[in-house]
Amino acid sequence: MKKSGILFIAIISFLLLFNMCEDEEKTITKPSIQFKKGENYTFVNDSARVDDSLKVGIMAESGTSGKLILFEIFRNDESFESIDIDRSTLDADLIIVKDTFSAETWKFLVRDKGNKADSVSLTIFLKDTLSI
Repeated sequence: MKKSGILFIAIISFLLLFNMCEDEEKTITKPSIQFKKGENYTFVNDSARVDDSLKVGIMAESGTSGKLILFEIFRNDESFESIDIDRSTLDADLIIVKDTFSAETWKFLVRDKGNKADSVSLTIFLKDTLSI
């Protein structure tokens, strides 16, 4: 009787541990997005003159809710571009041109099939045209 009690406890412990591991595997993760970094890319707040071109690189990966389905770009909280996609990863190099705004906040967002999203942003300030 004692052996069957220990066996019963061992089986229950195993089942509880197995269920906990299974729950961890079902954890939903949102997509991830980040700026490419390097001397050719703008990836932090910066300043530029009107009509200056800045290269921004984006890398994104889907989470566990399915493929990426949308890539959106916002300038000062207004939609600038919205692109339907259907892929697990995104690798994009973009050129943004400084407008006459004193500051432009650029936001880059990816959304997956599960409607989960992630974004990154940076602000480009208007550089004084009188300075050297």
